Formats: sequence, C-alpha cells, structure tokens
Amino acid sequence: MIPISAYFPLKSKVALITGSTRGMALHIACALYSAGARLAILDVCEQEGHAIARLLGSA
Repeated sequence: MIPISAYFPLKSKVALITGSTRGMALHIACALYSAGARLAILDVCEQEGHAIARLLGSA
C-alpha cells in the first residue's frame, strides 16, 4: 500500500483542526501530525487541548 504522504506531502504544512480533543477530529489531528504537518488545535476544552499538545510533543 502506498502511504498517503506520497500523494499529499504534509511536511511544513499547517493544519487547523477544530474540536480536536476527542473523537474523529482527534484521530485526524494525530494522523496529520504523524504525516509531518504542524497543527493548530482548537477546542472549547482548554485543558484537554493542552493535554493533546503535550501528547503530540509540541508543548
């Protein structure tokens, strides 16, 4: 299987993810981060947002 990064290179791209502390948006944020994208994660749950940032290594 060809990785999606071969079709859509995300290195040095910025992705804005809303509602990114749970559910599908969290999985999308993790996948984009793993593919090399920089993230701006937004959610009404500030503490959970900080926890996700730490989880992804950007805090």
